[in-house]
Amino acid sequence: MTIEELQQQVEELKTSNEAMANKNKELLAEVKKERQKAKEVDLDAFHAAIDKADTLEAELSKRDGTIKTLQKDFEKVTGDLTKKDAFLNKTILTDGLGKALLEAGVDAKFLPAAQAMLKEQAKVVQNGDDYSAMIGDVSANDFVKSWVADAGKIFTMVQPDTGAGARGGSQGGGEQKPLTFKERQKAQFEK
Repeated sequence: MTIEELQQQVEELKTSNEAMANKNKELLAEVKKERQKAKEVDLDAFHAAIDKADTLEAELSKRDGTIKTLQKDFEKVTGDLTKKDAFLNKTILTDGLGKALLEAGVDAKFLPAAQAMLKEQAKVVQNGDDYSAMIGDVSANDFVKSWVADAGKIFTMVQPDTGAGARGGSQGGGEQKPLTFKERQKAQFEK
């Protein structure tokens, strides 16, 4: 049963209860009117009106119980839906941002920090049956690409290609064995 169906049932029951309450008032007014109008009371009609009023009150009480039950069910479903929606948003943001950051070149060890910085700006947007992470009016993927090129550059691990940390053309870096004492002396005297 959906929330809309529950709301519709609650509204229908409220309308029905109001109608029964109004009818109950009408019947009680008729009873009072008849008492005042006639000196001789028609006991059969009086008892019939009282029985009808009692029946309507019982039905009204039963419907009040049904309304309360439906309202509790509605509140439970709404609470469950809110929890699921929060979990879905959290999952989409975490997964969507994480994937976009990794694809943009953010080092995995910096991923939690980068996600924490961008998560506050991100939101989940529904487009038909699909949900996606957005930052501002831009998809998380597009935003992250431009962010990594500018402010988020620090989160990418750039492999040095020159200087003492360079690994060479194959990115292997080559193994160097330490110089012996004689090799060091020879190198020092050659300078």
